[in-house]
Amino acid sequence: MNKSFSPIFLYGMQRTGTQYTESLISAILGINILNSPIQPITNIPIIRSSPAQKHFRIFDDKSIIKMDPKYYNEIPIECLSDLDAQLKTWLRSESSCTMHTWYDPHYVVTIKDPFSWYYSICEWAKKCKWESQRPENNFHYFKEYREFYEKWMSLEEKNPDRVSIVRYEDILLSPAAKLTLIADKVGAAFNTLPTTNPSVNTAPPSQADNHRPDLRSGKLFTPERRKYYLDREYIDQIYDDFGKGAPQYLTEIIGDKILDRFNYTIV
Repeated sequence: MNKSFSPIFLYGMQRTGTQYTESLISAILGINILNSPIQPITNIPIIRSSPAQKHFRIFDDKSIIKMDPKYYNEIPIECLSDLDAQLKTWLRSESSCTMHTWYDPHYVVTIKDPFSWYYSICEWAKKCKWESQRPENNFHYFKEYREFYEKWMSLEEKNPDRVSIVRYEDILLSPAAKLTLIADKVGAAFNTLPTTNPSVNTAPPSQADNHRPDLRSGKLFTPERRKYYLDREYIDQIYDDFGKGAPQYLTEIIGDKILDRFNYTIV
């Protein structure tokens, strides 16, 4: 492996734009995500309880893993070196892996506004037929969301040069700007030239915002779809579903730490 840049592992809760972010990193930065389910380094699927799984429940209280029990694990991650050690063992256990020398990786973590994420994850639960999809259990989704991101925020705070938490909305608004920051951290060149994939639009954001390609599905990211996220059109639905007390009630569940850090206010 040519050490021209730091390898990248990508994490995020389901439905927070991990696939889309990975597609951009791969197409524009030319970096393959080491724990990618799209282009895995082995022919063996990454099991959901593995620390290499992109939705790995990294937080301490494993008892709240109820969205999908297959993500349950008993792997303690107290600091970033613990995760490094787990992934180093995972990589070296794969017979087809050519990465014989370990380099400290960079961790990219996607996050989405919890209020739009809530509706996405409820639809996903129905599609996957999760037991937790029953309406009385839906608030539990916010608990896993909170624990997941507060843990990553703690790791980022202690390791700002090795962890980047990126907002899905920022990727939609200005992918070039966000990818440039990631490229600077990992030591990769930002590629503004056309790629071999004709569906990838590498034009500056001002030229590419109206039709951002969904690289995983091949569908265009329409202006209407982007407007829904960037204009936060789902907030009215939050008030309809949870009433006037929604701001205080949901803030208590999700926590000020996440809402303030990522500017995810409900009002």
